[in-house]
Amino acid sequence: MSFSKSWVLFVAFLFVGCGGGGGEAIETQNVIGTISEVNAEEQAVSINVPDSAETVEAGTMNLEFTDTTEVLTMQFTGRPIDSLQAGQDVRAEVVEEGNQYVPSRLIMLDN
Repeated sequence: MSFSKSWVLFVAFLFVGCGGGGGEAIETQNVIGTISEVNAEEQAVSINVPDSAETVEAGTMNLEFTDTTEVLTMQFTGRPIDSLQAGQDVRAEVVEEGNQYVPSRLIMLDN
């Protein structure tokens, strides 16, 4: 069985075109902390991250919501940002963009 050069080139381009990727994978980090401040008007929250955090530095993390940020209960029911309260434990799923973290989800650990 013989293959023509054009067939081999076609297959090579197919592999390179479909799987070449080359883009960086976006790494989501999970951060567990306690809300210290909620600013529903500015769509932002501040979270106190404990010293035991493994993925980010301990201290206050300021998160500004985007149009796609979700606020969820532990049962994955959607909630508005104004349902968040200071003192509430949350898990934030964040992506680092430049020198700040952007939340994709904020899950309320105590409903």
